[in-house]
Amino acid sequence: HEMFVVDGSDWVAKEGGPHPDLEQTKDGPKRELLIAGGDDLQERKKLLVKNADAIVVLPGGPGTWDELWEMACARNLGMSPIPIVAVSVDGYYD
Repeated sequence: HEMFVVDGSDWVAKEGGPHPDLEQTKDGPKRELLIAGGDDLQERKKLLVKNADAIVVLPGGPGTWDELWEMACARNLGMSPIPIVAVSVDGYYD
């Protein structure tokens, strides 16, 4: 997978300063956004859930639906305990 360092303003708490959930390093809060890539879809799906605390699904196309339902099935079968959150922008998942 790929790693991107994003602008610090994306990771600021409402009160100012770094968000309290960010891991702290000697240089300050760790600000990373990991993007799962891979040689094929199955490799990408494995990277999406490796070391994940939750799955957050944003509106997307057929690939997003495929990944969502694969994780929903894995969870239903007891293969994955992590929570799944679907972010319904403009009623997308209604």
